Amino acid sequence: MRDCDSRMEQPTPRRPVNGLNVEIATPLPRCINKPPVNTLGVEADAIRWLASGGSELAFGVCDVDDCPLRCRQ
Repeated sequence: MRDCDSRMEQPTPRRPVNGLNVEIATPLPRCINKPPVNTLGVEADAIRWLASGGSELAFGVCDVDDCPLRCRQ
């Protein structure tokens, strides 16, 4: 699955310094073929979403069993 062109890896975010000292986990890889859906159920255009500054975290999680392209290892 790592060789899939639709997979977007996220870097581990910087750990903010605060009084709670909350640990941050590494975000799961995202799939560009699972774009965000608005409240009307319409899928966003992935390229326009990313170009306008939208977060990659809004896309669906990259999963081998639920791959729209059926990319296998």
